[in-house]
Amino acid sequence: MLEVGDVAQHCLGAVLCFSADKHPQVVSELTGAYDKFWESLLHTDTLLSRHIIGSSEAPSTRLNGMDWYRGGSPWHQLHLKRQRQNGVWAVSVARAGKYRFELRWYPREAPTAIGAIGDSVRVGKEFAYVDTIPEAPNVVLELELAQGDYDMETAFKLPKEAEQERSWGAYFVHVDYEGKE
Repeated sequence: MLEVGDVAQHCLGAVLCFSADKHPQVVSELTGAYDKFWESLLHTDTLLSRHIIGSSEAPSTRLNGMDWYRGGSPWHQLHLKRQRQNGVWAVSVARAGKYRFELRWYPREAPTAIGAIGDSVRVGKEFAYVDTIPEAPNVVLELELAQGDYDMETAFKLPKEAEQERSWGAYFVHVDYEGKE
């Protein structure tokens, strides 16, 4: 058991800091315990929290761009007007079956034209694309998915004459489990 002994200073209200000169044994034991703790944790790649889609408890799921684990980070409402980004969601498909994906640039509560001529969704190796009109506030695509863990991404495509980036991702996606085929 470690004995605190003389405390050199008190840091952050909870962490005690020791002088290595005065208490080398205590510092060595605490450093060893600290290193052992961090080495015992799983690698960060295995700590990725996946969004569950299609569970029987919640057959509908709403994802937004702030949930992207890779890619852009549209965390602020001004990003809707000023930036067109794309990213990837980590999803876990709870049940095999048909899924409906409603892609939006703005949330349902603020229907706004996407401005795209084509839209797509990819979940793992499954892919769906549809042509659309720029005035549409949303687009719906369907995929048949197997149970498992996947990366999911979407894309809105601009016409060739557009002066901006050619594509960006849906900032809001509503995923509904439609059942078995």
